[in-house]
Amino acid sequence: MPLVTVSEILTDARKRTYGIPCFIGATMEMTLGAVTAAEEISAPLILGYNEAVAPAIPMAAGMSMLVRAAKDARVPVATILDHGTSYDACVKAVRAGSSSVMFDGSHLDYEENIARTREVRRLTEPIGVALEGELGSIGGSSFEFTESAGTRQNFTDPQQAADFVDRTKVNVLAISFGNVHGPYRGDNALDLDIVRQVFQHVAIPLVMHGGSGLADELYPQIIDAGISKINYYTTIARKGALATAELCAQQGGNIIEHMLIARRIEFYHQESKRILQLFRAAGKA
Repeated sequence: MPLVTVSEILTDARKRTYGIPCFIGATMEMTLGAVTAAEEISAPLILGYNEAVAPAIPMAAGMSMLVRAAKDARVPVATILDHGTSYDACVKAVRAGSSSVMFDGSHLDYEENIARTREVRRLTEPIGVALEGELGSIGGSSFEFTESAGTRQNFTDPQQAADFVDRTKVNVLAISFGNVHGPYRGDNALDLDIVRQVFQHVAIPLVMHGGSGLADELYPQIIDAGISKINYYTTIARKGALATAELCAQQGGNIIEHMLIARRIEFYHQESKRILQLFRAAGKA
């Protein structure tokens, strides 16, 4: 199928109230596992490349891999630069063929976030590349072994969200409502009322970063509140690493790389399928 943008598939997700996971395709095994799972259950999918998560994989190689996998898939698959922190990073992602980019200006003051997001929008709009912006700060880390809790002072202001979307013309918006990257510390402090209010104030799909590691029963609630895209990495990546370590321990010295590759693809296939079903994306492609 042709490569699609996040805006194209998330617009339907918002309309029909289901979620689409954005899996960070840090390796070929993760990518193939996710795509074959989506194909098996006819689900749309988003594949993301994150420079900080996989610094050993250059963007030109990593993003190109995701784009190729998306173009070869039998279901709609979008690609996106995850947490692009500069204009140049967004340019590199576009040159590598990505259908979508995220510019994360959440660490900037409000007016500068708007100005720099608009600059990226001037790059993406004429060429049909979708743009994700972020308003409100999301803490934590997807690759450090730390636990985090959301800080209410950094939550997204619903009325400000409407102004941000109007002035930047982003296609999708990542918001902060107690979500954090990486593991959650203690009980989560998600404020779904914030999500509901932002949903009422803007007409574009909403994004949750730091979407893994929560109890399964929370995801339908998050989606019902108005979230359409859920970034999911830390939990599945840790489980995948443990599955690989388990196989190595079982085989002792009788192990070779292709055995690990096959095991990882199967793990990511099964776990990605479970998450797609949990988010109610099955049958939506």
